[in-house]
Amino acid sequence: MEAHGAPPERVVLDLDVTGLPLRGHQEGRFFHGYYDEYCYLPLYIFAGEHLLCARLRTADPDASTGSREEVEPIVGRLRAAWPAVEIILLYQTTTGSRSRARPKGAPGQGRTDRGQGESPPGGDEPERGAVADPVIV
Repeated sequence: MEAHGAPPERVVLDLDVTGLPLRGHQEGRFFHGYYDEYCYLPLYIFAGEHLLCARLRTADPDASTGSREEVEPIVGRLRAAWPAVEIILLYQTTTGSRSRARPKGAPGQGRTDRGQGESPPGGDEPERGAVADPVIV
């Protein structure tokens, strides 16, 4: 927040996980099928070029595990400093595509373009690496 002279119109929080390969027998190691190796699965949260969170996690739970607990205090601090800012979350879906959502309390809360967990129109998941339709939460 200190990097901005004035409150921005919008803050994009980018949640990202990536496999961190392990060599040896570290505590909590887990063989992750997607990465095809033993790894940890750290969570990173960026706002532009600014790293807001780096949480080392084991790779055995779902990639989204613990994300809410990390995002809520960040959103709380942003809202306290900039009550009118639009906050958009970018996150990796389980299929590897990117999606957007607005946190609770954001304009449009409660509307959804499609139900959570539903396939997009046409019945297919987006191609890997494609941007999924926004889901407003």
